[in-house]
Amino acid sequence: MPRLKPAALIALALSLALAGCDEPEQEPVAAPQPTRRSAPPPPPEPVRVATLLQTMDVDPRVSFPDAHAPTDEQLARSVISLADAIARGDADDLRPLLDEGDRVVLDTLERNGGWEASTTPLEQVRVAAVTEEQVTLALQEPGLAYPLVWAVVTDGSQITFRGQISPEENARFASAFDSNPSGGPTPEIDSPSMSSPPATDEPEARVEPERGDGPFGLTVPSPRIIARMQRDPEFAARFQEATQRDSREILGSDPLTQWIAFEIDVQLAKALSDSMGLPFDADAAIDETAATLDMDADAIRQDLEEGERQAAAGELPSPASIQSILRSYDDDPPGLGQHPQLIIGAIAEILGTDIETIRGIYDPGE
Repeated sequence: MPRLKPAALIALALSLALAGCDEPEQEPVAAPQPTRRSAPPPPPEPVRVATLLQTMDVDPRVSFPDAHAPTDEQLARSVISLADAIARGDADDLRPLLDEGDRVVLDTLERNGGWEASTTPLEQVRVAAVTEEQVTLALQEPGLAYPLVWAVVTDGSQITFRGQISPEENARFASAFDSNPSGGPTPEIDSPSMSSPPATDEPEARVEPERGDGPFGLTVPSPRIIARMQRDPEFAARFQEATQRDSREILGSDPLTQWIAFEIDVQLAKALSDSMGLPFDADAAIDETAATLDMDADAIRQDLEEGERQAAAGELPSPASIQSILRSYDDDPPGLGQHPQLIIGAIAEILGTDIETIRGIYDPGE
């Protein structure tokens, strides 16, 4: 039975109350009829993304959970095409999906090798979140996953994507970046608060870090850093500021410290360049650093030569020198961080001494 409006209920009550009165018979008045309102249409169904993944012949490394499916099929198709082009490393398919500014970045990455270096190791490209305004893709390499955030740009019937500042978070698996009901990433993402062991009164035993595949057991920086610098001016400015700060500190120290840090930097830079198929010129790097910091390149070379001579004579760095080198490999600028114990090992290897000697200098109480 349709529900009556309050006014109709009042009219009905009055008519019943007056029915017993001896009043002249009157023509019955029709009670007002309630207005029938049609039920709202059901919300649109999410797109069946599994079907689209099959019909669009998408790379098997693309993952699009049903939970993230939009109701707009055009948006779903565009997101799938974006993820597929990245998974395949197909710059030609990706280019028309990007806005004009990001196309310029893509062209630069193709020329310097950054595009191939960034896409070759991909194991999965996962659609982690989709709204009408923004898409988050989670890219997974062996042992590492990270998010890329894109703004959705709609121009008439065309949808393109514009790169946004992405969270500086890593995880082991791409699924860690799936949106939870609050809209943020799931708590599986690596963070200091999660990875730190609970506090105890027991003396903390040294945990030997896992060695990387780079020189001295260090981790070679990812070419993603270069890609992000080219598409994210804010990140590039922060990166350059932190790099220049660390360089000034090292170059303002004694010659031995400069030479040790230079040897580590050169080996890592060579490894990164090799991974991208690019040449590396250490001498040109000195000139560029000197020009950036407004310093004398010849004076830097003289200090490096003196530092090398001191190392050959068996001299060892001071605790303050080791601390300066360790600071230059913390995670600021982001993406260049190395474990302190691995840096201490690198110093020992460069100087041709054992790691316990360097550890004893850095922390005599051990």
